[in-house]
Amino acid sequence: LHGTVRGARFWVRLHPPAVGGEARQLELVYTPPTPEALGGSVLHDSPYLQVDGHLAIIAWDLRDGLSGIKPTKDPAGYKVMREMVVGDDHTIKARAILGARGWDLHLVPVLLALGWRADANAEVRLIDFYGARGLEPLVARWSPGELTVAGERWQAEADADGRLLRLRDAAGGEILVVAGRK
Repeated sequence: LHGTVRGARFWVRLHPPAVGGEARQLELVYTPPTPEALGGSVLHDSPYLQVDGHLAIIAWDLRDGLSGIKPTKDPAGYKVMREMVVGDDHTIKARAILGARGWDLHLVPVLLALGWRADANAEVRLIDFYGARGLEPLVARWSPGELTVAGERWQAEADADGRLLRLRDAAGGEILVVAGRK
């Protein structure tokens, strides 16, 4: 799947789960949010993520940077490693986010491009893993004709097959455009 998100090009590939497993690898190439938008956190532009069957994040690979996410079992949740920019220095800060799996707040447009259907009803926990809203209870909800993301109303346009083609904010500004699928 490829297109633009917030005016920048992206490309994503979702692999099938390994035999007997639930985790799917999601390869992403995109322009990550700026450190300023993430409270100083630095993200790599081509992460590998592990997601479950509902596209909720299981893990975020640390392969080309120091930021990443690992699941925790007791208590259930995540250990988030955040590479932070402080002046000319880079430091690592860890934080725990407890609770059920969820989607990354800043990847919602791309995840909707993969999982949204025009005829579906769903509710997904959102987590701002790297930004300032990490402890807020956030959700995305959609039903035919309705889409709300972290309290903001968005507009979704479907293609002929009922999959996401375009996302707009409440004011009509373009969030995401799907240019092609394979």
